[in-house]
Amino acid sequence: MDRTRFALAFAFLALPLVIEIGSTAPDKQSASIKGRLGGKVRATPISPRLYELENEAVGTISRFGRVSARWVVHDVEFDAKRGQIVVGRIASNGIITAANGDQIFGEYRFRNPVITLGADGSLSAEADLRITGGTGRFANATGHAASLIRANVFTSKSTITIEGQAANGH
Repeated sequence: MDRTRFALAFAFLALPLVIEIGSTAPDKQSASIKGRLGGKVRATPISPRLYELENEAVGTISRFGRVSARWVVHDVEFDAKRGQIVVGRIASNGIITAANGDQIFGEYRFRNPVITLGADGSLSAEADLRITGGTGRFANATGHAASLIRANVFTSKSTITIEGQAANGH
């Protein structure tokens, strides 16, 4: 994967991961959630200027334990001249899966579609998440969270933190 693909991939690792937090809350009661995740991404060119980023990550969410997450970021452009990553579609969906297979569905929205890339390859981005439901014990789950990603496109390392409120639908 070239430098452009690395930059695009890591800029979007963290944002949808926050969705998984919603599953940690007790029945119909809102509870605080916090988590930390990391993962990998595959950047696929969809045109000469745009990429689609397929993301996978694992981590731990308070009162929920170990989770895995999958999501796709669409219409991403790397602007090397300006040192920016530009998200063409700022809202998208993601799925979080618990160890037993129960899933949480959610939507994430980038706060800013333009993400600055430092000369050293560092970047940070923020996204707001909304939990829209799930399966099993997470059916009808609701909630919201904020996520922050700090990454470096040259080292391929990223850290994602999330914080918010969630409630199970049962």
